[in-house]
Amino acid sequence: FQIGLEQVLYSPALVTNILVKKKMVNFQKEEQRLTEQNMGIDLALLYVETLMLENKINDQKEYVKEARENLAIARVREKMGKCGNEEALRWATQLYISEQQLLDMTAALKNIKLNINKLLFNEQTQNFDLAALKATDPAFFTSDIHIIDYVITPKYLEQFTQMLVNEAFKVSPELAKLKAAIKMKDYEM
Repeated sequence: FQIGLEQVLYSPALVTNILVKKKMVNFQKEEQRLTEQNMGIDLALLYVETLMLENKINDQKEYVKEARENLAIARVREKMGKCGNEEALRWATQLYISEQQLLDMTAALKNIKLNINKLLFNEQTQNFDLAALKATDPAFFTSDIHIIDYVITPKYLEQFTQMLVNEAFKVSPELAKLKAAIKMKDYEM
């Protein structure tokens, strides 16, 4: 019977109902804090992904340049009779594919920049460059979690990772419900 009673006491739905209805506990502050953290993390990830896309576009430009050079070499070799038409066609195809990928990446970057301008209430045609991230920049933060917080050495990286784990553990809904259930049990006793 005791085990059955504890199971009922620890059920999350019951705990939430008791807390909200009987004790009138306001969860709004914690929800706002969690929303801010999630927004900060989403913004940080968007920034990092955008920077990665910019770097990938630069790499793709190099691929296009290389494919153009190889196509020119293949055409010269074809005219000299050193190779057949197939090599020039192969490099022309490679150039087309590389240019198509570059166009797709550039369009994706422009769409992301449009969305960022919308979020900032700027003109959508306004162009901007994102600043490169450095390990010494505390570039993204919410009120509690610093995403990049002077992570320079492996020791600092380990401390930072541990801090993230601790923060995630602190704000986990399961832990909050368990603490609430323990408090409710204490009140009943």
